[in-house]
Amino acid sequence: MVAVNDFNAGRIVEIARSYGARVVQVRGERAKAKNVGVKLAKGEFVLFVDSDMELTPKVVEECLEAIESDEGIGGIIIPEF
Repeated sequence: MVAVNDFNAGRIVEIARSYGARVVQVRGERAKAKNVGVKLAKGEFVLFVDSDMELTPKVVEECLEAIESDEGIGGIIIPEF
């Protein structure tokens, strides 16, 4: 897992590391941070989660099930409320 942080002074780095994430500090726009994260990622899938997002407990599982059930899916958009 890779977490990209913009030198935020909050507990983001501490929390990400507690989940075993590799934390990378990047200054710049959100798109730049996401591009850095994708380049460092080693898995088959990428999930972008911003610090102001809250995921439902099964959203990752549901996304994986959707992708595995249809080989034509290139991406999934998770609606935010």
